[in-house]
Amino acid sequence: MSASDIIRDYVQAQVGAAYVYGATGKPCTPALRRAQMAQYSDFAPQITRYCPVLSGTQSTCAGCKYNGRLAFDCAQLNRRAAEAAGLSLPSGAKSQFNRGDWESGGPIEELPLDQVAYLYRRSGNDVPHTGVYTADGYVVDARGHSSGVVRSLLHSYKWTDYKILRGQGSTTNKEVVAVDRTLQVIKGVPLMRGKDVLELQAALVHRGYSVGSKGPDGIYGWDTEAAVRAWQRDEGLPVTGIWTPEDQNALDNALAVENGVNDAPVDNAALLTELEGLNKRQAIIIAALKGVM
Repeated sequence: MSASDIIRDYVQAQVGAAYVYGATGKPCTPALRRAQMAQYSDFAPQITRYCPVLSGTQSTCAGCKYNGRLAFDCAQLNRRAAEAAGLSLPSGAKSQFNRGDWESGGPIEELPLDQVAYLYRRSGNDVPHTGVYTADGYVVDARGHSSGVVRSLLHSYKWTDYKILRGQGSTTNKEVVAVDRTLQVIKGVPLMRGKDVLELQAALVHRGYSVGSKGPDGIYGWDTEAAVRAWQRDEGLPVTGIWTPEDQNALDNALAVENGVNDAPVDNAALLTELEGLNKRQAIIIAALKGVM
């Protein structure tokens, strides 16, 4: 998996997340919004308006479409996507445009349509907005307080420039492909990532366990650990939150029995149908990993 693949998958997983001016990818909560209001007082009315708690329409976050989702502004969504791929960007859209470690770029008319790229809208000397082109005719961007993170057609917005980070095309060690490795969260150590994590998450979701609001993303984090613990508890196995080859064998056997044939492969088509609510790209990745594409 290349850095471009990870950037694309990261932003697509955030579609539907909240926009909060200055937010850096932390969970959207009233407390986070209050902190941003204190730092960016000019944006306090917008930050308040789209929060049911701060606006006084309800007392808790229950039922809010952003409950459990992360919050970004446009430049920070770019930045976090780059970081997920082991790359880096400055904080603001203008700073990114002017000081990013770009390998190439140019006017939007010259955008290579098969390449993941960072897009910018220039207005005079200012650069008020940015997003990520996902190499399929669409762009994901944190559009504004009323819209949140959206996915829209490339030509539906007035982008002016594209940029491609140095290192986007290289294979990244953020994805680790291993056979029968132990998966776990280790405090102080980067989270484990890879195709095996993505396959595990898809199988857990297939069996009714939540791996977090973003769904399968190939990252073995706290939500996935909690799903593993729940599965281990239900199966009568030691509840450790650590996924071992023995746990994988037990899951494979359970899935085979569920499909009615011992040692049978998972019914990928059915799995994709049950994962209908996930981002379309994630579902395609899951299917590809299972060998149906």
